[in-house]
Amino acid sequence: MQLPAALLIGAIISAVIFASFDRMIAVPRSTFVVAQAVVGLLMAHALHLDYLKEIASQWPIFVIGVFSVIVLSYIIGYVLARMQILPGSTALWGASPGSASTMVLLCEAFNADQRLVAFMAYMRVILVACLTTTVGHHYMTGHTPPVWLTMQSPGSLLQTLIVLVIAVVIGGRLRLPSAPMLLSLFIAIVAQTYTGKTAELPLWLLAPSYLALGWVIGGRFTRKAVHHAWRALPAVVTANLILIIGCALIAWPIAKLMHTSYLAAYLATSPGGSDSVAIIAMSLPVDRGFVMAMQIFRLFAVLAIAPPLAMGLARLLPPELSEKPEKRA
Repeated sequence: MQLPAALLIGAIISAVIFASFDRMIAVPRSTFVVAQAVVGLLMAHALHLDYLKEIASQWPIFVIGVFSVIVLSYIIGYVLARMQILPGSTALWGASPGSASTMVLLCEAFNADQRLVAFMAYMRVILVACLTTTVGHHYMTGHTPPVWLTMQSPGSLLQTLIVLVIAVVIGGRLRLPSAPMLLSLFIAIVAQTYTGKTAELPLWLLAPSYLALGWVIGGRFTRKAVHHAWRALPAVVTANLILIIGCALIAWPIAKLMHTSYLAAYLATSPGGSDSVAIIAMSLPVDRGFVMAMQIFRLFAVLAIAPPLAMGLARLLPPELSEKPEKRA
């Protein structure tokens, strides 16, 4: 297993173990904001403006790929709700293929059970991370991964720090989920397009960011949350595995149409969080630009349509299966 994926998964597992004993690995919000911004820079390494223009010419494939995953996700969520495994819109939000942290933050405003949504979403992140790194390990045979952690130039490092400061200061104050990551991504793309320099990502900056993200993800699995979801655990794991397998099947024709490797297409359609997929993709010999482009496209698509779609499907459920609106102080 390569270093980035090992750090991420190791941090997740350690946080889950601590959380199961009601011992949290505290991650200050400021540290998490910086970690998100660093992942945005990581994504920018694979996404240049010229590359995005080239991908835009293949937009029908992107639309079909993204919305196939979204439709499959909400079908699974609707079935979970109909079978009364999870209540109402909670099942729909939990099955949503967007960024896990984003879905957890959004769902609370729509009367879904935030604990169950977090449990389902972050369980999927862990399953995707473990399965993807296992599959990717077989692709690494005889392959030397590109050296992307070495020092390039003081100018590149300065560019990194400037982008991080802007993304953290501005993105950290915005209420938009994943704002620091998205802001650093777009600033870095513009900067590297016009300066010709790629932002420097030294190991001393990446490693703490991977650990912080892993601890935040694993920390969602508190003993209280697991106990609350214990009855639904087999169904949640099964539903997530069906979604992962479904996305793997969707990836097959996309790989053929885009003339890319199956592993790249699988990562691009993977229902895990875009941040964890970015970290894993940078460890593997895949078309990272394609992977990140489809992940970001899906993130924006889910942000745009998840609330109306989840609430629309929830209205189709029998009244007794829907959550009752909670009274808020």
